[in-house]
Amino acid sequence: MTTAKYKSIFLAVFLPLLFFSLAKIALAAPSISGTSGTWSHGGSVTVNGSAFGTKTTAAPLVWDDATGGTLLDKWDGKYPNCTTDHRYDPNYTTSIRGISLPHARATKYIAGAHASTGSANSECGYDVGFWKFRPTMPGYPSYTYFSYYFRVDDNFQFGLNDGDNNFKMASVDQGHVAALGSPYTMSVNIGVPYSPPGSPQYVIYSTNERFDIPDLNGHSGFWNFNGNDWWSGVWTKIEYEYKHSTPGTDGWLKVWEDGRVLVDYRGRFGLPPPENDLTQTHLIGGYSRNYQINTTTGTNYRYYADVYYDTSAARVLLCQNNTYSSRGICENQRATSWASGSIATTVNAGRFANASTAYLYVCDDAGACNANGTAIVIAAGGGGDTTPPSAPTGLGYNRDIMKNSFQKSFLILFTLALGLSLDSSSAFAAGRVFSDGFEDGTTNAWAPGESSGYYAKCDVVSSALDGVIGPHGGSNMARCNWDGTQGTYGHRSQEMIKSAWSKSRESFIRFWVRIDSDVDYKQGAKLFRGPGAVSFSGFQFEYGTGATLLSTIYKSDSTQIGTTNWGCGPEVRDGAWHSIEIYLLESTPSQNNGIARIWVDDGLCWEATSVNTDDPLGAGYWADFHMISNWSLNPGWDHDANNHTYWDDFEIFSDTGTGMTGSMSAGTITQGGSDTTPPAAPTGLVVQ
Repeated sequence: MTTAKYKSIFLAVFLPLLFFSLAKIALAAPSISGTSGTWSHGGSVTVNGSAFGTKTTAAPLVWDDATGGTLLDKWDGKYPNCTTDHRYDPNYTTSIRGISLPHARATKYIAGAHASTGSANSECGYDVGFWKFRPTMPGYPSYTYFSYYFRVDDNFQFGLNDGDNNFKMASVDQGHVAALGSPYTMSVNIGVPYSPPGSPQYVIYSTNERFDIPDLNGHSGFWNFNGNDWWSGVWTKIEYEYKHSTPGTDGWLKVWEDGRVLVDYRGRFGLPPPENDLTQTHLIGGYSRNYQINTTTGTNYRYYADVYYDTSAARVLLCQNNTYSSRGICENQRATSWASGSIATTVNAGRFANASTAYLYVCDDAGACNANGTAIVIAAGGGGDTTPPSAPTGLGYNRDIMKNSFQKSFLILFTLALGLSLDSSSAFAAGRVFSDGFEDGTTNAWAPGESSGYYAKCDVVSSALDGVIGPHGGSNMARCNWDGTQGTYGHRSQEMIKSAWSKSRESFIRFWVRIDSDVDYKQGAKLFRGPGAVSFSGFQFEYGTGATLLSTIYKSDSTQIGTTNWGCGPEVRDGAWHSIEIYLLESTPSQNNGIARIWVDDGLCWEATSVNTDDPLGAGYWADFHMISNWSLNPGWDHDANNHTYWDDFEIFSDTGTGMTGSMSAGTITQGGSDTTPPAAPTGLVVQ
């Protein structure tokens, strides 16, 4: 590491999870009365309303979608910038190393690696990032806002060097980086000091008392275990907002991921005279302990896309959801003029497909935003052809089909032929955000059961103990065991968890499971469950040899959602592979519009519709999956040391992914290709 020459604050990211609500700013918020112009990608529109505030320069200081010129045409420096070999320097590139673009409208991203063909230093391998020098600010308070899509390489190697996985994400330094010589010592850093899998935890601290720790709300420097897994194969939209303020105590530092607030520091954010820091360097990226040396095949890449950076909190957003507090992923718009009652902007549709609905927000120069979004329909013109098929004629119904209206054949017919929405979710892109067939021979994509790692993770094997049948697909599968001789809670020796996948409201989980013949024919074995907050807790074998699945959901205060199904679907202890699929649509705040469904072997087994999933203890979202859980300890439910289950072809889809075909809510989703041609209009449909 280089020696710090300037005083700095650090914001670090560690690993595992908790949710924080965004405190509202007690200011007159902007109000939108309407818009004019066509909301097509690249088009020009005007937003009308009131209390938009002021913005001296309407356009952001930097908008970088990685097109045109070079990285240093827009930024003041970058790392690595290795004089001996530039192969790992951050640069614009089309898709590399199998890493897809964050959305269909992106054509390039920024990629750079923590790697060096020789030894590592601040110029070669330690740091990956790019920075902007901010000349003297007008005084306090002043604001900074920036956002970008982010992920790391699928083959990013953790645990290198000291093994603490330090991974910094963003920084602010007092002074000009040219005088410092390196952007490493900054005032905002994000790191990952625990080995994945898991979820980033944000930590802020200061070497020069620029922060108040604890802050005005009594919060320590450690923040939120709710961060997305940047290494899980999906992109995350990260936003930062700083209010630089001193010597007062009204500053703040906020970080959002996919619209969820993860850091909401309140207090001093700056230095008093004569050591004020009105001249700063802002880095996007930073140091990682996981640097690779003496290699020409480095894998530790970071990827950035659609970077928006500005020296004002005033901004225009198109977001996924209709309230700012639960807005989901947002696309920053590029304003061209700004007045208190009118803003002209160039449309950036980003992830939003043509004909989909997004919600419009304006934030003023103090960061106050309208609480409820204005619905905007994205028009054609900035993307591919989204002309729907001709309207079908002569449609009727089949009475036999209607008797089984929740069967997939019915849902597929109406999804493909009519394009009907099957639930109240938004028309946002969807696709696979996680998959594991265990073909790499490891369970590295999973965390051990319980946060303390008390339970061992499941094993990866190529054959079953009972010899009946091998993996469902490929050469490997996971094997988990309930050990009834264990004295721990739940009598299990193995459990592993997949947590914090990228999503907004919708998730769909699909996997294959097989029960070994050594499993005791007793009740109470929970095959899997969901998170500890809104919990799919209790999918368990029931009625002894019947071995059907009990299904129920509870919130964190033990309030039940829906009803209990005391056994549904086929018997699953028959030695065969069975597919289980789970659909989860979270309700919007205080509304009864949540949905949960389970299919076993393609048959709808259980569902709860029009339910409220608001969580009393504030966790409020489905975001983890436990592969096997406890075996209840009721009298007569005892079991021996060997009760094995096998798992394979595990997939998670969500409304933040892309590239799907089919429907999550109908249980028909698959990861498709890029062909989005609509089906031909059906003909010859008759009433039977």
